Amino acid sequence: MAERFQNLLKQFSMLTPVRQATLVATAVGSLAFFYWIATASGTTEYRILYRGLEDAEAAQVVEVLTAERIEYQIAEGGTAIQVPVNRIHEARMRVASRGLPSGDSPGFEIFDQGTFGVTDFVQKVNYHRALQGELARSIEQVEGVEKVRVQLALPERKALLRKDERKATASVVLRLRGGYDLEAGQIRGIVHLVASSVEGLDPSQVTLVDNLGRLLAPQSDLDPAGGGAPSMLGRARSLERDLEDQVESILERTVGLGRVVAKVNAQVDWTQTEKTEEVFDPNSQIERSTQRETESSSDSTKEGGVVGIVANSPEAAPPASSTGTDSNSSRTSETVNYELSKTVSHHVLPTGKIERLSVAVLIDGKPIAAGGDGAPADAEGGEVAPAFTPWSSDEIAEFEQLAKRAVGFSLERGDEISVINAPFQALDAEFDEPSPLTPDVVAILMTLMQGIVFLIGLFLFRGSSSVPSRRRSVATTRRRR
Repeated sequence: MAERFQNLLKQFSMLTPVRQATLVATAVGSLAFFYWIATASGTTEYRILYRGLEDAEAAQVVEVLTAERIEYQIAEGGTAIQVPVNRIHEARMRVASRGLPSGDSPGFEIFDQGTFGVTDFVQKVNYHRALQGELARSIEQVEGVEKVRVQLALPERKALLRKDERKATASVVLRLRGGYDLEAGQIRGIVHLVASSVEGLDPSQVTLVDNLGRLLAPQSDLDPAGGGAPSMLGRARSLERDLEDQVESILERTVGLGRVVAKVNAQVDWTQTEKTEEVFDPNSQIERSTQRETESSSDSTKEGGVVGIVANSPEAAPPASSTGTDSNSSRTSETVNYELSKTVSHHVLPTGKIERLSVAVLIDGKPIAAGGDGAPADAEGGEVAPAFTPWSSDEIAEFEQLAKRAVGFSLERGDEISVINAPFQALDAEFDEPSPLTPDVVAILMTLMQGIVFLIGLFLFRGSSSVPSRRRSVATTRRRR
């Protein structure tokens, strides 16, 4: 063994300094390469099994993994557990068979275990806990939501008809994943999900807060008309973008694509007004009621003398005659009531009335290349260089009229518009193009590089091992001579 080592040293000393350095570098590189291959192939890739677990629940999951002989790692400060990527599905099924993770609040499985002697109060408390747990599990299915805690306040009904009865309320605390932010539609969906799951709960009584303490619902700037309208600020910005798109789309047909920039500032009145009007028409009369009254009276007087024996005797002188008078009278009255026609109208004026618009339009020059139509060219090589040719004042005025028509310009409203012709600065295109190196492409390139480096190391190792053999054959030939 010592003789072989001495022969190797003699052969190495017989080489030139350049070959010695090449041999040493090749040997070191080959050893490093094979060490890298060995360590890379032996490294196990881990992925997240569960994240955001409480300490007690994480301990239970670790206990299950240990019993099942599944390797694991603790990450993210003890709140996450990682397992090998090739056993992640097996680990989830093994852990799920033990009823983990169960979450902070149990669901309706709390009633699976029948107990005797449970009071009505305990049953109500268990029902509230189960309902809170089921709601938390449902909300956790929303993308971006990591952890949920729900608290319900359900007052008891003491009377059937009671005006001062308290309303049911709900409080929801969300913990979002890193980089996620709930949209307005997702917030409305969570609020209505909670309100629909609890009897007598109004969506306005649901309070939604994230883990940073931001109030997500209810929002005072939501449209009172309902329908899940976005906030007033968002609606104003949407209106401004629509007006900007209209101006740019109509001017780009003449100026050129990407050569117009429009900005609109809209002052919007969000006051909601209700108006009731009663209008009477004096020329239109309608007979409403008629009342008639009739009165009649009559008087009569008859002829005759004194009643008695003296008046009936023939010797008695005839008395003075008396004459009677008959009288008849009648009166009729009629009362007619008329009513004027009346129109009652109730108007609810929509919110979002535009009070004032400020429009700014920036237009690039005419798309004319340098060296043509009087544009200056490069003095040295005659190469075509970018040039700016402004639009005429009449053309700018026409562009202004088109912009006014597009946004509904109104002088009475006090709108303002400004159209400016200025050169645009060219942007570097390489910053706009997305990078082609996606994670999948990077993984493929790393695999290819690993194979190429392996082949290069193999060839270098074979070349370095052939140098001493050649030297040995030359030395053997010399000795024989």
